[in-house]
Amino acid sequence: MLDILLESVQITLLVFVFMLVVELLELRVGGFLKRHITSNRWLQYVLGAVLGLVPGCNDAFVMVTFYISGIVTFGALVSVMVATFGDEAFVLISYMGDPAMQVDRGQVAALLGVLFVAALVGGVLADWLARRFRLPLAAKCEIAHHDEFQAQHFRWGHFFTEHAFRHVFLKHIPSLFLWMLGSLLVLHLLEEYLQVSGYIQGTPAVMILMGAAVGLLPFSGPHLVFITLFVKGTIPLSVVVANSIVQDGHGILPLLSYSLADGIKIKLFKLVFGLVIGFGLLAAGF
Repeated sequence: MLDILLESVQITLLVFVFMLVVELLELRVGGFLKRHITSNRWLQYVLGAVLGLVPGCNDAFVMVTFYISGIVTFGALVSVMVATFGDEAFVLISYMGDPAMQVDRGQVAALLGVLFVAALVGGVLADWLARRFRLPLAAKCEIAHHDEFQAQHFRWGHFFTEHAFRHVFLKHIPSLFLWMLGSLLVLHLLEEYLQVSGYIQGTPAVMILMGAAVGLLPFSGPHLVFITLFVKGTIPLSVVVANSIVQDGHGILPLLSYSLADGIKIKLFKLVFGLVIGFGLLAAGF
């Protein structure tokens, strides 16, 4: 319980800092953000794909904060969630120098390259589907620009009172912390009794289905099995790609506290998308 409590506090504080930074950026350089990021969707997709490939979940938190604030689109958020595969990236990097493992730098580069391209395609496709079918998405959290708070007369006291405390802390942090605490507790119990390695067997097609199903879980533990089997040469690229596309470590948890519906949409999209990419790679001999 102490570990779960500390992890919940750590993630909540990290997201709180990111939200403060985004709030400050919007107030000081909001016009720049709208001209160069909000109005440039391809830049958003590339940014999401690049951040997603950075090891760990923190970079996904950045894009979640941007999405909540209305700076990036639904598709840009999908891009980062497709590319990221959480803390397993650190494990993958550590295995690269181990001579006992079967994976080489070329295979790792292939995995990262496929995820990068898939993130771009997934982002474009997700935004197109959202427009085509008019998907209801969560209302963005507007950052208020007060008349007395102009960039040329920046007042830190006003910022910390009105924006940091009343807006970010009081409005978002309590629900975020409670959601993180409850989610991590439930996920810990699942991980305690869910022995994924005992179920990963059968043909590559069956393993792709298993990898995609396990990827729906919003935490990192079970996905480590797929990375380990991949570096040992036990499963093909198609299986680990399907699993990596669907899963996103803890990256999606802050979004679920803000909009569970949007989180479910992203997971369902990534499930179908991951299966299509996985079976496509399998058919191509990978």
